[in-house]
Amino acid sequence: MPAPHAIMSQLDSLLSIVPSANSIQNQAVSEWIKACKKLMLSTSTLRSATDWTFVAQNDVDQTGDNLFTAVGTFYAVLVSTNSADAEEDFFALTDAGSNTFDGTAALDNTDFLVFNLDAAATDGTEEYHGVIWENGKALATGLTVAADGQDGTDPALDDIRCWVLYRS
Repeated sequence: MPAPHAIMSQLDSLLSIVPSANSIQNQAVSEWIKACKKLMLSTSTLRSATDWTFVAQNDVDQTGDNLFTAVGTFYAVLVSTNSADAEEDFFALTDAGSNTFDGTAALDNTDFLVFNLDAAATDGTEEYHGVIWENGKALATGLTVAADGQDGTDPALDDIRCWVLYRS
């Protein structure tokens, strides 16, 4: 498993996916990367850790995608959406080895972060939303990412994707 400096180059590579003409989105991603780096170097324990992982999930939907099935600690997520349809979507992180997500149903007791993704200003142009959990969120059974429309309509293929920073 990598140490922080090995992960930092992976974080920096995210900037290559954001069109340079989109300076607002480029800045949002840059600030999220900067916050992740600061977090990884913030204490001697985090600096010396060799169990950092940075993963991408390219199609997040209601079926839920399991990123790992073990004890771990979640630290950060960057979510993108490129859908400008009338329905906004929910994005969910769950402390579970597997999970589905329904935007019209009550939350599961293992859902620890659910937020609204505003529709993109222009259909097909990604917009980014970053979250940092500074003290980490301990996970007992794994991490699943999922998304669904607020009215239960499934997100279109490849409309929502995410990048997650965690320790295992």
